[in-house]
Amino acid sequence: MPGRLETLRQLSAALLGRPLPDTDWLAVVELANSSLVTPQLHAALLAEGALHMAPPEYGAFTAEAFARNRERNQRLFAQLRHAIAALNRAGVEPMLLKGAALWAALGRPSHFDRMLTDIDILVEPEEAALAIDALGAAGFQALRAYDEPWRHVVAELARPGDVGVIDLHRRPPGPLKTSGVTGEQRRFEWDGLRAALPSPAAQVVMLAMHDQFHERAYWRGDISLRHLLDIAALARQVDWDAVTRLAGE
Repeated sequence: MPGRLETLRQLSAALLGRPLPDTDWLAVVELANSSLVTPQLHAALLAEGALHMAPPEYGAFTAEAFARNRERNQRLFAQLRHAIAALNRAGVEPMLLKGAALWAALGRPSHFDRMLTDIDILVEPEEAALAIDALGAAGFQALRAYDEPWRHVVAELARPGDVGVIDLHRRPPGPLKTSGVTGEQRRFEWDGLRAALPSPAAQVVMLAMHDQFHERAYWRGDISLRHLLDIAALARQVDWDAVTRLAGE
């Protein structure tokens, strides 16, 4: 079994669709699973015609994860659509965050292979109670609610049968100022629905702050490979001077 750094090198090559000849597929798939990038691994190998380089049992496993994730994502984005519609009816235009924001920034691809653990949306702090009521009227039940002012998430909501929860934010993760993020935004219209997107620069900073502070990576020395892939997908759209400015606010 290769060391973790060597496994990361092998997985990184495979995520480019160019697996190394000496790839230890057991170690690579284990790391992909723990990093939540198995569907993206399969998509990259498929796109570059490199699936034959993986032993059949690993190809079959990643194919199953790939197919199930696509189905789950379709259901999550239908859930997001219903949530935005409910908020719009109440006069609230939410901001999409993290995976949902990446999906929108990439043009709402019909096949989105990034795994989503939940749906993250941001509303203004003074709109939080209204947003919870509007989502409740649409059938979204508050599974957890948080009153502590230091928490960036105010509630987690879902309907029976949903495949994930909605994390309703009242401010960005970490020490970011809401004004800085909302000042770096784009309007987002989706078949009559209205929302906002953080600029690519703001998305990068929020991902970094989420991992460094909320997930405590700063103290543990961890990385989120899934979020690094998000940043790579956004890189050509990013104003890196804006990243520096936002990070310093």
